[in-house]
Amino acid sequence: MRWGSLVYRKSIVFMPLTTAQDRFKGTHYVNYLNIRAVDADSIEKAVEEVKTVLRKHHRNQDDFFDISYATAAVKDLDKISRIIKIMLSSIAGFSLFVGSVGIMNMMLVSVNQRTREIGIRRAIGAKRRDILLQFLIEAVVMCSVGGLLGIGLGIGIGYGCSHIAVEIVKVIPQWPVVISLQWMAVSVSISAGIGILFGLYPALSASQISPIEALRAK
Repeated sequence: MRWGSLVYRKSIVFMPLTTAQDRFKGTHYVNYLNIRAVDADSIEKAVEEVKTVLRKHHRNQDDFFDISYATAAVKDLDKISRIIKIMLSSIAGFSLFVGSVGIMNMMLVSVNQRTREIGIRRAIGAKRRDILLQFLIEAVVMCSVGGLLGIGLGIGIGYGCSHIAVEIVKVIPQWPVVISLQWMAVSVSISAGIGILFGLYPALSASQISPIEALRAK
């Protein structure tokens, strides 16, 4: 059973013994300390600081305590985390490229299918910039909605991967999922930027269509 907790940040801090421990267990010492380092590289430094503090309370002797730590396991977890990040980044980059090309193709098809609509709008007074903005806004909205759906899907996949990682690697009780609102905003902004970038050519093509030729189209 854990009776104390130790967290390593920049200095060592011991939590005091609780009154409940004294009354119900009748002991005045800590049976077990849980130590947590900031990262895998700080584990050995944390161990040395813990030893220094414990030696001061036990007449500079190491016989009264035993320290064990799993540096190899933590480093394996870091490697797994880096591999997952690389895989997800590669998948995201490839998906981004494929999705961008798909957006451009869809907008070009939309322009071809709506040629008469473009001709009618031009005939009743719409300017080229109005046609340009219409198709550009459609592309941005389409990409932004796709980005929001991707965020929702990513959150679900993140929790799923966390559960699977805990079941496979039983070193830690849980693998926390970090959700950043800042990166969500960045993702939606990137999606909107892709809509502008890859929707610009179809929008320009639509704005350059002659009203007469557009009205002749079937």
